[in-house]
Formats: sequence, structure tokens, C-alpha cells
Amino acid sequence: MKSQFLLCLLLAGSFDFSNAQEYKEKYAEFVSLNKDSAYSLLQLADKMNFYLQGSNAPQFTAQSTENKEINLSKFKGNTLVLNFWNTKCESCLKELPQLNRMAEELERNKVVFIFLLTENEKEVMEFFKRESMKFITIPNSGSVAEEFYLPKIYPYTIIIDQSGKIKKMWFANRWDESVSNVIREINEIL
Repeated sequence: MKSQFLLCLLLAGSFDFSNAQEYKEKYAEFVSLNKDSAYSLLQLADKMNFYLQGSNAPQFTAQSTENKEINLSKFKGNTLVLNFWNTKCESCLKELPQLNRMAEELERNKVVFIFLLTENEKEVMEFFKRESMKFITIPNSGSVAEEFYLPKIYPYTIIIDQSGKIKKMWFANRWDESVSNVIREINEIL
């Protein structure tokens, strides 16, 4: 699995990062510094998160389940919480109630939650017949995850500030730590 992640890291570069050249450069530097490391996949992902914080977020355009075109640049001036997940991921399902609560609490502060799911639209819509969601939902989001060079670890969260810079990145369900702690962190970014 680690070799697949490193291969993904080394092959990265075929995407258009004209609006986020700094991210691409920092990512390439990270790969160069870590290509021979003995770190596990999770350790590499954690190091990557820290390394890329502060860089400009790659731009993307995707279609939401409401058939709206979602373009990252249109959200400038808002804080964004991008959450990459899968409806079959146990940690993802566990964080859903907390995410809904935070989306409601932070909406008035110009914080936009965008869910990016790996499944196709039909599967996503079927899932949300059973579950409530308070945010923009994008199915078939694999190409967006590739633009961020994310390993296939779910859930994966990226917080982007009002100017388009990545402020925080993490994988796994961190919402359990304490919703109030995460809300405080997001409010510090505002």
C-alpha cells in the first residue's frame, strides 16, 4: 500500500495547477524529500498534511448532486471545509452527525462544508434517502482528490481559508476529539 502511495506521489504532475502552482511545487518537494523514507502510509500522509499547510489550494470544478457546478474559486471570501469520504467507511459514517451539527453552527460565519464522495450519484442519492446532510455534496470526486494528491484514506478533511490557502489537513475521524475544539480551530481561521 505504501508503494502505491509513493508511486502516486511520484507520478503526480499531470494535472493543471496553474492557479495553485505553489501547492504543486510544495508537493513535489515533499515527494523528493520522502521518496526513500521508511514511513508507513499513514505517517507519510500525516507528514504531507503538515508540509502542505499554508499553500494555495488547487482549483477544481465539479458537479453537485443538485446539478450545480461547484468551482472552488467561487467560494473566495468563505472558509471551506472539504471532506472526502465514502458511504461504506465506518469512520465516515460515525462523523456525519458531528459534521451536520458543525455545518449548522458555522453557516452564519461564512463557513461552507463540501462533501466529496467516491461513489456515483445514484449511490450517493440512495444513501442520503436514509441520512440527512447539511452541505454541498459532490459524487464521483476521485479527480478532485487526485488534484490534491490525496492518498485513499477516508475520511480526509481539508480546511481552506477565505484567501484560498490550506490551513489544516487531516485524515481519519478527528471530529470525535470534540466538536467544540474543531469549531474553535475553524473560528481561529475566520
